[in-house]
Amino acid sequence: MKKTFVCKGYPAFLIALLLSCTAFLASCSGDTSSNSSAITPIGVPAACLTLNPPSLVKLADGNYKLVDQINNCGGKDAGPLQVTVQIDQQTMNLLGPTTIPANGKATYNTFTGQTAETNKEIHFSSPLPPSTALTVLATINSKVLGEWDGEVTIPA
Repeated sequence: MKKTFVCKGYPAFLIALLLSCTAFLASCSGDTSSNSSAITPIGVPAACLTLNPPSLVKLADGNYKLVDQINNCGGKDAGPLQVTVQIDQQTMNLLGPTTIPANGKATYNTFTGQTAETNKEIHFSSPLPPSTALTVLATINSKVLGEWDGEVTIPA
């Protein structure tokens, strides 16, 4: 005699299980404005930095400054922030605030005035190329949290 497996009573159990899973998942996607149960896994940075494409601005003396805006898309202040740029075989720190507020933005550049401490002009060889490759790195405590790498047009 061959035994056949019959699922009597199981359909009701499966439907009940499906409904309870649906209710559980619905409760997980409820109000996300409360962060009382938010968990930040170990090793995940609290900052969320977005580096926008930088631009070069021609100065009156014929040299250039680099300007970049960085957004902190995280819910916590990002800092102490160090921003560096590698351009045309030059590496320099960009000047700007050391901390970006939560969900805020800040502008960083290589030039903020005429004194030697704040005057970091960028020089290009002649003839002037149409564009240059550059990399912008945003670091907090020596850990890179944001990077932009690409070509930037050099204004004539």
